[in-house]
Amino acid sequence: MRTSMKRILVYTDGGHGASLSHVAMTLTSLKRAVFNIHEHSNPLPARFLVDTITPEELLRDNWTHSCSLIVMPGGRDLPYVARLRGAGNQRIKDFVHNGGSYLGLCAGGYYGSAAVEFAKGDPILEVTGPRELGFFPGIARGPVFPGFQYRSNSGGKACLVRLTPHALSLVRAMFPDETKSTGTWEPDRSVVARFYLNGGCSFVSPDTVTAAGKSTVDVLGEYQDLDGCDSLAAVVKCRVGRGMAVLSGVHFETSCSMLSTEYKNDAHVSKLLPELVPSEPYRELLFGSIVKYLLESALIFNLK
Repeated sequence: MRTSMKRILVYTDGGHGASLSHVAMTLTSLKRAVFNIHEHSNPLPARFLVDTITPEELLRDNWTHSCSLIVMPGGRDLPYVARLRGAGNQRIKDFVHNGGSYLGLCAGGYYGSAAVEFAKGDPILEVTGPRELGFFPGIARGPVFPGFQYRSNSGGKACLVRLTPHALSLVRAMFPDETKSTGTWEPDRSVVARFYLNGGCSFVSPDTVTAAGKSTVDVLGEYQDLDGCDSLAAVVKCRVGRGMAVLSGVHFETSCSMLSTEYKNDAHVSKLLPELVPSEPYRELLFGSIVKYLLESALIFNLK
């Protein structure tokens, strides 16, 4: 049987909004996840190519017919707004509403929400306002930890996140062979892991339901070391028309080896690595499961 080829596209804009380092690490993580999916005993009925897409290509090219997943990486959200407002955002919205998948990481998580509240009240850092994609029908509010600075990792944290029963069930469904030998991923277990975060958000009012009473948003991860926060939601999965979006305030795509390589001269990141290393198995399986889920969701609707 002939296997079709689909693309996973990571947005890049030369470093204006999408951080060059996060684009590079996201590409590496996705290629590893795709390799694992291809080699899995129950692979998906398609092959996947990981590639980039520029603002010009997003606006001009007919990318939606071959794409299963579009990824907005970490960086800064305002340049995304400047390049994609109107026509660009409409293409992304139509793609997802018609059955495609969206993964928003840190800045991409903010950008995929209905509204952003970043450092509200700070005369230098504040960014607030509505966003056109609105996959998460609430507010992305951050930074959840103080100390954030643009173009710096000095505010980075190894934050503790509890994986919810929704997340545990998703991982078990995507990789049953890898999880059945232990009880770690059973929905009644408590699983906490540390993920890298630098300026990330929480998702406020994630309990949206449809007129039929079905939830459109599932929380996959909750912050465990926040006090006085309006929402603990760190990672959310959103049903959007026929498509699906996962938005994350944490960098669960980023491995310790990538951080140590990309920021090898950064003393602050080096101090965080011993806290992050024990959670690597959880991080890798969670990221791989979410990617596989988003690809499977898109394939169900046989995008053209």
